Amino acid sequence: MVNQGALVVDGSIVSTVTVNNGGSLMGIGTVGGVTIANGGILAPGNSIGTQTVSGDLTFGAGGIFEVEVDAAGNSDRVIVNNMGAVNLTGATLRVLAQNGNYQPSTDYVIIQKDSPGAVTGTFADITTNFAFLTPSVVYDGGDGNDVVLTLLRTVVPNTGGGDSSPTFLSFCSVAETQNQCDVAHALDKFPTDNPLFLSILTQTADGARQAFDALSGEVHATVAGSLVDDSRYAREAVMGRLMQASHMNGALGANGPQVASYNDGAMRLGSKFVSDEMAAAPERQPLAFWTQGYGAWGSFDGDGNAATADRDLGGFISGMDAHIGGSWRVGLATGASFSDVSVDARYSGANTKTYHLGGYVGGGVSGFALRGGGLWAWTEVETSRAVVFPNFYERQKADYDADTGQLFGEIAYPTEMGGVELEPFAGLAYVSVETGGFREKGGAQASLRTSGIDQEVGYTTVGLRAAKTMMWGAMAVTPHIEAAWYMRLTT
Repeated sequence: MVNQGALVVDGSIVSTVTVNNGGSLMGIGTVGGVTIANGGILAPGNSIGTQTVSGDLTFGAGGIFEVEVDAAGNSDRVIVNNMGAVNLTGATLRVLAQNGNYQPSTDYVIIQKDSPGAVTGTFADITTNFAFLTPSVVYDGGDGNDVVLTLLRTVVPNTGGGDSSPTFLSFCSVAETQNQCDVAHALDKFPTDNPLFLSILTQTADGARQAFDALSGEVHATVAGSLVDDSRYAREAVMGRLMQASHMNGALGANGPQVASYNDGAMRLGSKFVSDEMAAAPERQPLAFWTQGYGAWGSFDGDGNAATADRDLGGFISGMDAHIGGSWRVGLATGASFSDVSVDARYSGANTKTYHLGGYVGGGVSGFALRGGGLWAWTEVETSRAVVFPNFYERQKADYDADTGQLFGEIAYPTEMGGVELEPFAGLAYVSVETGGFREKGGAQASLRTSGIDQEVGYTTVGLRAAKTMMWGAMAVTPHIEAAWYMRLTT
């Protein structure tokens, strides 16, 4: 009687062996008879091997028959002879498949009944460790009373056309997200002897989902999305300068970038504090130079499909604009920014270096302020990701360029109420990101190749700005508030 641990029989035992919960019977020898009680395990062989039973083989309800198999058609086997009976009623068959290139269908004789009479009962449950190998059992196989296991490979390439072969499940059958399913469909089309295909074929359902996520290259789409989002910092710096220029010496103009103006042959440095010198400055600066730095860090939450991404960003925009008559000004802007993007759940990250160049114009018409501009950005992208899932590891890297173009504008109506400067406004922006084609470098199996990623996004904004300058001793303080309704439209 085996109550705990494993009894390995490589020789011969004449008596019957009973295996209780917590115990196992293994080996390639001969046993007089075997009874597997609830929770007990019969696992013939020491790896794949054959065990002989010279008496009855009886499984109680909840007993476990554990069988190892391989792609070459080898399996564990029990031979029952000497008039022995076989009763499987209520037992569980646990199939442990080894890695390999399995045929669409493979048969294994797991109980060879050399004694007369049929097998009694059937397995109550059949399980396998691989998601894409489906087990089934017949109890009158072989010479008529053998138990034969069939493993059906549930994934083959999509042959299409008029092929009348059986319809098999896609790898997508275990996917839980759209991204996973897209990767799975791509893998379905791989040759059946491809090493990456085989790596997926011999996964559990959880392992397959991990593989789909790891193979997706999600970081590349995340970088494109972050470039779209980061474009707003350069856009807001330019629009901030245009608003500042249209509110010279006003409360709403106190929130713009740092400005140095050229007036009558002299340079003047802008300030957000009121002084006699600034009060005496000309209202219109014939030529002005400005700069604004910016930085940000944030997290873009995952949606159950794409994973959460973290991004750190720093940069600056500088410009020069000139008065061309009336309230109108035109200018040029340039700058640079640098960011780090990480997608920890996908073991991925990227570094970007971006350089900006553009122009802008602003002025007033019938009491309305019109502001607009355009920027073009060149980005150098470096990505790195680890492709990790059970029994597989590769590291992939890529270097490529991206271009970001954007057009933007707004109309505002400057007014005043109760000493507070107000400006209702409405704005539009269009951003387009295009990345160059690339092929990852690293391992030979999981590298991605693409002709590029295109993403176009539109923004609409409606809101209100308000500001008021107040004296705090000898210093002027200008609280500023802006509230807006913001909509993003992706194509």
